[in-house]
Amino acid sequence: MSFIVGLTGGIASGKSTVTQFLAQERVPIIDTDLLSRELTAPHQPALASIAQTFGQNLITPDGKLDRAALRRIIFNDPIARAQLESILHPAIRALAYQRAINAAIHSPYVVVVVALLAEPPVTPHYQWLNHVIGIRATPELQRERLRQRPGIDTALASQMLAAQSTDEQRAPLVDDWLDNTGDLTALKTLVQQRHQQLLALSKTY
Repeated sequence: MSFIVGLTGGIASGKSTVTQFLAQERVPIIDTDLLSRELTAPHQPALASIAQTFGQNLITPDGKLDRAALRRIIFNDPIARAQLESILHPAIRALAYQRAINAAIHSPYVVVVVALLAEPPVTPHYQWLNHVIGIRATPELQRERLRQRPGIDTALASQMLAAQSTDEQRAPLVDDWLDNTGDLTALKTLVQQRHQQLLALSKTY
């Protein structure tokens, strides 16, 4: 049986750092954000659907998606965001599941990173996840981490956090949590401990 672990959490909670630590343990990582980029690469069907829905001006002269322009369209428009999700999310889920099953042949467990697992409306599209880990940090820490990224000031960081689900909304979908409120050494220790627990848990599936 395949043991597939979901990893979720808010922006700047530490998902990328946790997956880097898990990759060092040779755990296969499937990131749905990366799958989204793959599916919207030049000549992909999803890119054509996005252009048809939101306008050909979103395609750059070299045939790539203007992601910044698309973000501006959907950021404060729930209808536009829902349209984009209807185009991308079914394809992302299907590809994530296919790759997770394939990767599980060669590993005790596989991690699928799903940042938007609890975004409304919550539907059981990821019911094939056997176990879900949530990463959490305080909003103050998340805001400070965001401010360290290029082009993000305090106001934008707060707006980005407000646009996402909260840890309270994620809680019903999460089996256990990793607290990323310390330094990298502390987080790495927690990840290594969780890795051992997941190895043991995978033997029960």
